[in-house]
Amino acid sequence: MENAAERYYVKPLKKLFGNDIMIKKEKNIIEYIVFDGEKEEFFLSFYDKTDRIDLFWEKEQFIFDRKRELLGYDESCGNFVYENMQDISDDEKMANVILSIINVLNNGVFKDKQVSEMGEYTNFMRVEKLNYVLYIEKRGEEHREYTFGNIRIIVNNNFGTGQ
Repeated sequence: MENAAERYYVKPLKKLFGNDIMIKKEKNIIEYIVFDGEKEEFFLSFYDKTDRIDLFWEKEQFIFDRKRELLGYDESCGNFVYENMQDISDDEKMANVILSIINVLNNGVFKDKQVSEMGEYTNFMRVEKLNYVLYIEKRGEEHREYTFGNIRIIVNNNFGTGQ
């Protein structure tokens, strides 16, 4: 039986990265999908089937967690935590957001990031919700900006200046 990770991620990722993606399974359930071969610096990690999905790119981690209110400071500190989970309540919508972010990050190089407070806290752990701006460089592309909830990715800008 096909699970959500196979249904919503494997086919689109094979289109983007070819058959070179590596899929790691445990008990026939996908745990990781790796996009950059042996480097293993660009990959998805699945927890609790698809209740929590982490995207790792270069040295950055993006967290998509349906149980966001249970994330503690240690897990969220320094990472990009997607705060709009209520907008992506089903697996397909969640996959669309994550695949869009992967598409933007693909062939990009980290330049800088900025973090600002939203003035809100999670219900349970009182962890501050944050807005993130990620600056990346992509050769051969025009300046572009992408917004995914509280995460904004700016491609080919005056890095770190917010301009």
